[in-house]
Amino acid sequence: DEGGAADAEAEADGEVVTWESVKWKDGSRYEGLVKDGKCHIRGVLRYANGDRYEGEYKDNLMSGLGVYVWKNGAVYRGEWRENNMHGCGVKLIPKAGGGKRAGRGGRGGGAVDASLGLEGIVPQEGEWLEDGYVGDIMACSKYLSRKKAMDADFAAASARALALDGPHHRQQQQHQQQSKKEKSGGARRGQEAEGGERRRQRKNKKNKELADGRGAGRPGGGQEHQQKENVFQAFFSRFAKKG
Repeated sequence: DEGGAADAEAEADGEVVTWESVKWKDGSRYEGLVKDGKCHIRGVLRYANGDRYEGEYKDNLMSGLGVYVWKNGAVYRGEWRENNMHGCGVKLIPKAGGGKRAGRGGRGGGAVDASLGLEGIVPQEGEWLEDGYVGDIMACSKYLSRKKAMDADFAAASARALALDGPHHRQQQQHQQQSKKEKSGGARRGQEAEGGERRRQRKNKKNKELADGRGAGRPGGGQEHQQKENVFQAFFSRFAKKG
């Protein structure tokens, strides 16, 4: 354990638990509820090899409902008991490769027997006994196993929501929001500066046109103005000669 970030304490069924983010030296990380230094109730465990478990825990062991995702894409959704797939559940195996769960102390291990297909996805729906697939039996039919799989999805979603509500992710979200706000403010100031520069350019152009006698709203523009100037100069010259 390289350290954990503890959040506020809470009581669940008389138990005192805390939210913690724990990272091991191999890069695996657990985010969720902890009791007496053990994963408890629910949380998310991301293994360094790419596997991931989201769901319920009891005394540091995967127990209850949860979803395990292997790095090769295989997924088990259903019931667990003491780190083993046990009870009703559904496992989907893509093409060839069944998955061997990553080990982390009391949080993994155990090979999974699977009849692998060459194409598509191989479903295993039904009863599981200590990590072994028993099959579609009366105690756990395909229908019941699919229902348990949906219950496991809900438990996994609750675990993810709990992980995302921790202080580690809240700090990240606050930082992202602050960065977004700063970028938005900088872009707005840049647009305002660009708009001001354009207005100054238009004003300078208009002043120059007025000085040159080409102002907008003056019929004939500079040519008419020059003609009037010529007439005035000629009249002034004759008046000066007569004087």
